[in-house]
Amino acid sequence: MTEILFSQDSVNLKSAYDSIMALNTNTKEEVLTTFFKENQNHPDQLGLSLCYHEYSRKIFEKNINTAIRYAKQAIAIRAKYQDTSALSKSLYALGYYYKVKGDYVKSVDAYTKILDFGKQDNLCAKTYNSLGVIYRRIGDFDKTRTNFIKARQYFKKNKKNRLLFRNHIDMSQMYTKMGWSNDIEIISHLQQADSLLKNAEVSDLDKMRLYQILGGIYYKQEKYVKAIEYHTKALEVSQTIEDSSYIAMNYNNLGLVYKKYQEDDNALTYFDKALEYGKKDAQIQAMVFNNLGDYYIDRQDFRKALDYYHKAIVYTLEEETPVTYTTMPDIEDLKISPYKLEVLGYITDKANAWIAYYDYDTQKKYLEYALETFKIADLLVDIIRFESTEFQSKLFWRAQSASLYIKAVEVCFLLGKPKEAFYFMEKNKALLLLEDRTQEKAKADANLPEKLSEREFDLRRLIHLAEEELNKARSKTLPNIDIVRDVVYDRKNEYEKFIDSLETGYPKYHQYKRKLQVVSYEESEIFLNKNNQVAVYYILNDTDGYGLVVANGSPQFFKIPNVPELHNNINSLQQKIAIPLYTKADADAYQNVAYHIYKAILPIPEQTLLLDKQLVVIPDGNLQHIPFEALMSSPTNTDSYLLHQYSISYAYSLSFLKLNETVPRTPEYDFIGFAPVHFTDTTMVSLPRSSKEVTEIASLFSGDFYEESQASKNSFIEQASNYKIIHLSTHADTREGSSPWIAFYDDKLSLEELYATKNQADLVVLSACKTSQGELKTGEGVLSLARGFFNTGTRSVVSTLWNANEKSTHEIMTTFYKNLKKGETKASALQHAKRTYLQKYSGIEASPYYWGAPILIGHTDQVVMASDFYMYVLIGIGVLLITIWMWGYLRRKKQNT
Repeated sequence: MTEILFSQDSVNLKSAYDSIMALNTNTKEEVLTTFFKENQNHPDQLGLSLCYHEYSRKIFEKNINTAIRYAKQAIAIRAKYQDTSALSKSLYALGYYYKVKGDYVKSVDAYTKILDFGKQDNLCAKTYNSLGVIYRRIGDFDKTRTNFIKARQYFKKNKKNRLLFRNHIDMSQMYTKMGWSNDIEIISHLQQADSLLKNAEVSDLDKMRLYQILGGIYYKQEKYVKAIEYHTKALEVSQTIEDSSYIAMNYNNLGLVYKKYQEDDNALTYFDKALEYGKKDAQIQAMVFNNLGDYYIDRQDFRKALDYYHKAIVYTLEEETPVTYTTMPDIEDLKISPYKLEVLGYITDKANAWIAYYDYDTQKKYLEYALETFKIADLLVDIIRFESTEFQSKLFWRAQSASLYIKAVEVCFLLGKPKEAFYFMEKNKALLLLEDRTQEKAKADANLPEKLSEREFDLRRLIHLAEEELNKARSKTLPNIDIVRDVVYDRKNEYEKFIDSLETGYPKYHQYKRKLQVVSYEESEIFLNKNNQVAVYYILNDTDGYGLVVANGSPQFFKIPNVPELHNNINSLQQKIAIPLYTKADADAYQNVAYHIYKAILPIPEQTLLLDKQLVVIPDGNLQHIPFEALMSSPTNTDSYLLHQYSISYAYSLSFLKLNETVPRTPEYDFIGFAPVHFTDTTMVSLPRSSKEVTEIASLFSGDFYEESQASKNSFIEQASNYKIIHLSTHADTREGSSPWIAFYDDKLSLEELYATKNQADLVVLSACKTSQGELKTGEGVLSLARGFFNTGTRSVVSTLWNANEKSTHEIMTTFYKNLKKGETKASALQHAKRTYLQKYSGIEASPYYWGAPILIGHTDQVVMASDFYMYVLIGIGVLLITIWMWGYLRRKKQNT
């Protein structure tokens, strides 16, 4: 029989293969190995590929590496013979094997190849869903959502109710992974899943997942009786499935609820059962250990809690190291772990446990352990963020890391380590902006050919424009939204493939773009001293806040008192500053709140460091919504604005400032201004002063300007990229739920569209309303038009914090440019322009509403125009020639004597 099976003349390999699989012998695997070896050159290669494919599926649960090897052999043959239907099935199997193994990069690669064939069938839809599951596991939630939506379009259209049910469950699980519980999205998906429960022929496993998610949501809503009800249902279903890991998971969930419900005996009983059933599943055990850590923290048994937290980390990483709660996980193990999200939670819990232990026992060594643990967590956050390619996903992880960073700063404060605190404060500031600019710099550092560099930018530009179309389709609930969404998906896919090709062909590009140069405290001091500056950093959340003055050799680290009161005062100041101060009572109320904010965020001892220095503010949270110039240093002196004491500028971070300084800019022209004056959108009022403002400024620099219909959106996009100064005198706004925009004569330019442009400007002045306002993203900052211009290449931006007054803004802007023309730095030019305004006006017109809105963000140095540069060169040559002549004259005179 064996000889017939191995014969090269056999025309039906599949029949031979089936015969071997039917054998009831311990040597079946050896027979199969010989079968495949003898038939590797068989004429029926497609038949052989089918055998490889089938056997990979059979052996998968027993030996996943062998399954991968045989799937690859099937793929190699099917690709050679271009059997795309069969090839897709083998690629799907391979993607699944890698997904189970936790090798998500290779899994995504296999799944993506299926989509490259362009077939929109059931397998493609399942592939989209599988990609969604992978991206959910690595924390790239925006990609998760996109792929689930793509799959759902097919399932819904073709009435694949069971798959549609799973899709809704998968979406719900994504939202719960993100920490949501009450959001309308998650409720909608659960309701739709529930409506399919009866007619979708769902499996017991699907029902269990639904019950688990519902139990988890009720748990987060603190509805513990309902949570117990659904977790009990999930447990009962898992017991019918007879899968020990599922049973363990549900016992763990019940233990968690009973712990919160303060039924300790029940909680421990369920945790013990979870460990018993999950003894063969390291990830289940890790989850239970972490919950036991929480259990013992509540009981102030810190040693036991720390033991369990460390066990959770070790089991998640599947290490075989001794359990010692003072040790740290190896960063290399973290890099390759498929469970980074889980282990990040365990590491963070362990760090917080050290803080709790210190609060209980006040031993400084516990804080040192906490600090080292936070450093590991920070490294892991970076790894997770880099694995997320979507901007929205990165924003999610920036928000998650913010809570980690402020706790790390708290530890540094307790240890008296301001320089270590500086690092965590810096990591909490506009890191994605730094990342984007680092990627731009990487193209130059890696000597990427200009053609490829332009191609990379063009692909990104198309994505931004497609996303803007998607935003419009969403806001108007257009029927073609699925088509627009597909365009965004396809363009992102094309971009990723291009980047993959760059990273293969130009490995230095990949290496450089991942090197975020976060400056050290020492580097920041050197950078600031060069410009005679002092920086003030802030980090705060709803309840806690810290400040750090970065000065030459004298860092001053302070805790902000009563942060909830500070938030109330900031909100009050925002309301008062947005309108004129009509009465003395209004002015007194304003001074009172402005002084209290000043006292909270700039304590008296630190003021001496700021004398004769230019102040750079790196704000956080809602401090980003107020101008420090309009704070008051005295409770009684009505003219004690900080404007009179310091020239103040703002920065996203010193790391970004330092990097942005190195960007090469070679604009050909000095100045370009845009003043639409009137607008085709009749809801916007005309701005008659804007034309005068732009023409006056353009005359100072012999610049170009566009007004009325010439100041169109296309004119700006086509012309503005080659000027040193860009001035926009127009309308702008941002409203909740919509992207910031700035108006031109014929159309609005949105933030997404702005991202699709480039500029080389040393200075952009946005003489319009609320150009520093936008959506505030925790840990990242305000997504404003000002930030958008930095993203496209700008060095400095003057923008506004509220609705600008046309008359006062016109006066301040023209004076600002005259001061620049005299050679003043940007910071002093704006400071003196505002002070000049205050010298001219009093009473109501001296209210901060009229002069406080414009702020300077970025570099504060002089603006050297091309015409000025050549003049300086000529003067320099003249001085040199005179010096040479004088030297020669004196030498001859000496020789003659």
